[in-house]
Order: sequence, then C-alpha cells, then structure tokens
Amino acid sequence: MEVMTIITMEIIMMMLMNEGNYEDKDDHAEDDENDYHGEDRVGENGDDNESDDGQDCADLWIDKWNDESCPLQQAFICERPPRSAAPGECEPEWLKIPSSGTCKHWYAERKSWKDAKAFCRQQGGDLVTILDGQTNKIVDELRTSEKGGRCWIGLNDLSKEGEFVWPNNQKVAYKNWDVDPRKSDRNGIDCVVMGYRGTEKWSLFY
Repeated sequence: MEVMTIITMEIIMMMLMNEGNYEDKDDHAEDDENDYHGEDRVGENGDDNESDDGQDCADLWIDKWNDESCPLQQAFICERPPRSAAPGECEPEWLKIPSSGTCKHWYAERKSWKDAKAFCRQQGGDLVTILDGQTNKIVDELRTSEKGGRCWIGLNDLSKEGEFVWPNNQKVAYKNWDVDPRKSDRNGIDCVVMGYRGTEKWSLFY
C-alpha cells in the first residue's frame, strides 16, 4: 500500500511539474506575442482556420490588418493637426505625414480601442487614419522605429456592422486586407490595429 502511495505521489508530482513547465512556456509566449491569445492563419492548403465568433476588432500584423477583440489593450497611434509655432510643422516626437499634412505619435501605453480613441481626442486629434499606401508605409515605419508590436488605428465598423470607416466617418478607399473581412465567418468585427510582424498584406487572426 505504501509503495503504491509513493508511486502515485511521484506520478502526481511529475504531472504538476510538466503542467508548470507548460504554463511557463505559455506565459513566455504571451510576452513574446504582446499578450496575444491566438491567431488565424491561412494554412498551407489555403484554409482560413477562422472559427471564433465575437472577435470585434481587426489587427494589422506588421502592416497587416486583422480581427481582434476591442477590449484588449494595445499600444496606439494618434493623429492631429500641427500645433508647432512654425506653420505646418509638427511638434517634437510627432511625425509629419506629407500626404495629409497631419502629425502622428506612437504611444506605447496599452489601452483598449475606445480608451485609446478617447486619449487621442484629448490630444486634439483621433486614432490615426490611413488613406493610401504611402501613409500606411510611413505609419508602419513609425511603429517599427519604436520597436512596437500591434497598435490601434482608427478604422472601425462600430456604427454599422461590415461598413468600415475611419474617424469622422471617412470611407475606406485604400485597402490592404490579406483576408477580406466580408469573407470571414466571424461576427462583430469592429476595430482595427496595426500589427506585429509579416508583410504589407493584412491577415485575419484572433
């Protein structure tokens, strides 16, 4: 009986140790993935691997836009008109976008999409708008120069499901989706972030 008890305890201890190692690995992965909790990838056979409902936002993964839950806290990029004493120039730490004449700023502090938007509005602007490929590239360079991961941008369909607009209800003219949200089987896609790794294509993941 004592032998069986000892053996049983050893097995339990091994299981606990293995479980602990697994959890440590997962925790490390979360740190590496910027607290990201999963990803939809297009498989080698072309499958979407999209199955999760209730994902309310989109995410640009290094220059790719993807679905993600709006409550998740991310870094973000604000945009506002120039406020410098020199006409048309941006203040220090703000980057000017030639095509729009506005100024952009990366914030590493993580906030939900709505909190990030509220913060940007307090700064006299809004979450960043991307209307062309040149702006997309410049904004992505700003993100990577800050060694940033994903960050919220202004694109959303909060007003009407499936109709993405930028702040001030600007319609989407420039698109760079890897997987068109209209072809996704998810519901409630509402917000957008700029990504973490990859190319200038946009991909869906959760």
